[in-house]
Amino acid sequence: MAGADPAVVAGWITAAQNEQTAARQQLAAASDAQREILTEIHHMIKTLGDMADRLQATDPEDKAPLYADFRLEPEYHADQRVVTVRSQPADMCIIALRVRGGT
Repeated sequence: MAGADPAVVAGWITAAQNEQTAARQQLAAASDAQREILTEIHHMIKTLGDMADRLQATDPEDKAPLYADFRLEPEYHADQRVVTVRSQPADMCIIALRVRGGT
């Protein structure tokens, strides 16, 4: 840069390097957060499998309280011999990860 003040240019370079370092730290933190989220999802899937096993092993007369505990609403359609099951999860979680203000 012809005519540029070397001290100003050096300041720009330092600022850019600091931003790069901060962005890398944020990216590393986001990766850690993603690993934690994936671990949580894995646990939830395993728990769902356990619930299915419990439902399968339970006597039909005893399933109503389990359906209520799992927030399941089964509806039997006798003409089609089909059961439709609706689920109402107790908690809802929205996860958003952002790095550098959504960049």
